[in-house]
Amino acid sequence: MTPREAFTQALAVRHSCKSFEADHEILPDDLRYILEAGRLAPSSFGLEPWQFIVVKSPSKRQELMAACYGQRQIGECAELVAILAKTGKFLDADGAYVSDMFARWGLPQEAYTAVKNMYRNYIAATNAKEWSIAQCHIAAANMMNAAAAIGIDSCAIGGFHPQLVENALEINTDDDYTIAMLLPFGYRSKGQPARHRLLLDDIVTYLH
Repeated sequence: MTPREAFTQALAVRHSCKSFEADHEILPDDLRYILEAGRLAPSSFGLEPWQFIVVKSPSKRQELMAACYGQRQIGECAELVAILAKTGKFLDADGAYVSDMFARWGLPQEAYTAVKNMYRNYIAATNAKEWSIAQCHIAAANMMNAAAAIGIDSCAIGGFHPQLVENALEINTDDDYTIAMLLPFGYRSKGQPARHRLLLDDIVTYLH
């Protein structure tokens, strides 16, 4: 199988798994592989505005399931990853986080200052919290596709009560994190349902 065929196959088997085998564990190396895929995700300005929490506690999972309107995947999955979006001080153009992230590029001072100014103008003109959450969704997609490539199922959960989720994760308002998504991972207990997608010609327009 060529790399293209293998990736296409992973995309084909990935689906929103609604029911997991409760006793089928994920190997530590496989979990690390999935998390590494999230770490390597692209992000605007290269700021990687995410934090991953692997929720092991059964009581926390039950609390999170209640905050996610009873979605049972939270309790059934082998591993649960919460993706937090960095906000507040992390996105401050003159704060330590942004400065350190840009400094690692090793740019000359003039170029460094230009990038900082570009970012400052951009972040001032956008909804920083929503922008950060959107970046986290890229990392989530990377993790779900990586999981599918090694035969592990997932389900992106964006339907939740944010404050209740953050309470369960012990996130305080002054921590400058907000919940972006919850990702249950595990092995499906039922067959894959039919997939419905629009045709490529229905969604692509070429401008010449």
